[in-house]
Amino acid sequence: MADSAGDGGAVAPSSPRTIQPEDDIYRRIIPDWVVNDERAPGLKRLSSAVFRPLKDSPCSGYVAAECTYQDVLGPACPMCGVGAIAVKTLQDHQYAIRRDVNPGEHASHVHLIEPPGLSKSRKRDLWIELAKSTRWVFGETKWGSPRDSGLAGR
Repeated sequence: MADSAGDGGAVAPSSPRTIQPEDDIYRRIIPDWVVNDERAPGLKRLSSAVFRPLKDSPCSGYVAAECTYQDVLGPACPMCGVGAIAVKTLQDHQYAIRRDVNPGEHASHVHLIEPPGLSKSRKRDLWIELAKSTRWVFGETKWGSPRDSGLAGR
């Protein structure tokens, strides 16, 4: 397909769509983040580690409407699963969601920026609350399917 600019048919990439409050963000869930639920023996829950950022890097995720499970898991994560949290939930907790500008990442990749100025205690409470709001949507763990362990929809 040629265009009027005469550039040999190259088409400029379109701008990414605006992330909406009703969108979900997918998080890659590593097996160690699925833990025993002390309040419900025999069941599993997501650990607060799901939302604890690395030392110098924010948590990240993928806009669910713009990717597949394979984009989230990648070939190096066969034992990982995928959880989903609503953008509105993150926004209600004052998180900022920023698109990743690194060209090596999938176009749906985003950074989840914590609200500034929180104490360690408040951060941990926030991570716990977000983990509770995350739904299990895909994958297996080292214990089998979290759906079979009571994690789904919690």
